[in-house]
Amino acid sequence: MRTLDPSHYACVRLLLNDLMRFNVSIAGVLTRNNPGTIYVDQPDTPHVVLLMSPEGTYLASDAPSTDQVSALKNHVADLMENNDIEDLWLTCDPAWQPVLDDFLPRPPLPVARQHYVCTAPAFDWRSHVCGGFAVHRIDQALLTRADLTIPDHVHDWIENNWGTREDFFASGFGFVTEALDTHKVVSWSLSDCIGDHACEIGIHTHPDYRRQGLAALTSAAAVDYALAQGLSMVGWHCNTDNIGSQHTALQVGFTLERDYVSFATFRRESV
Repeated sequence: MRTLDPSHYACVRLLLNDLMRFNVSIAGVLTRNNPGTIYVDQPDTPHVVLLMSPEGTYLASDAPSTDQVSALKNHVADLMENNDIEDLWLTCDPAWQPVLDDFLPRPPLPVARQHYVCTAPAFDWRSHVCGGFAVHRIDQALLTRADLTIPDHVHDWIENNWGTREDFFASGFGFVTEALDTHKVVSWSLSDCIGDHACEIGIHTHPDYRRQGLAALTSAAAVDYALAQGLSMVGWHCNTDNIGSQHTALQVGFTLERDYVSFATFRRESV
């Protein structure tokens, strides 16, 4: 397995097509909107592709051969060891699922996931802004406001998913809700990735401010902005047991598009 030069990214699109239907992060890497690395078995005519993105790792190919499984086993072990990667979250073609134990460093933990999509605004967030709160789009002025307390998670999200703040402002977007009495950001929804005229967003709300409708308010502002900018679809992923996330998605206007399974593996045995 070797690193694919970005100038050749187009050659793996067909292999990744099925996974890309419900993972915009793949398109985000392929279009170079979001950081990532692609590994292939052979650069000219790849048959196996392993794509690492800020939102997870994706594996696709035709039916895997014994040699391909062996090569991938060595590659994943070296990759995790040499880059000090403690865990890997993998979504793969169904053909690879029976052989996961053969190339992952430890038996994978299956994680039931759901994918939601929204193609039209369905929640009038402006009418739901209640007293004591204000919703802002993230821009340079907001990030440098001396009187505003912004959680580190917001800055980490920008850096992890976009590489730099400049790249985020050039291609990404996000919204926050401020508690006016404390001048603290208490809910935030940012784009995870953008590619092929679609995006995915996430949402986080400070534990002290949950169950007040702020997650729906903030994420609806992000959805409204994304669709107004010409994106055709907004995606949303969550674990199947995350009832709060599912409720927020449905409230904002998302519909369940599919259930699927990802797999978590770890470099070392959990203590």
